[in-house]
Amino acid sequence: MKTNVHANGRGNHTTTTTALPSLALNNLEAGAEFNFSKGHFTVEPAASLFVPFGADGQGVSGYWQIGISYKFGK
Repeated sequence: MKTNVHANGRGNHTTTTTALPSLALNNLEAGAEFNFSKGHFTVEPAASLFVPFGADGQGVSGYWQIGISYKFGK
């Protein structure tokens, strides 16, 4: 919040108050990650879904990825 106080030589004061813009929810993103292991192998899939709430013409989008690893040794 911002307040400005102005005074002239006659003792009169003018106060102007400016409020911050309100908070709004623009989008929502949800994600999930998993980890599957069997012996030395590990598989790690992950996915995310993005849902915009604005009227800017964008639709729901998402992505996924998968990681595969092998542990050498005992």
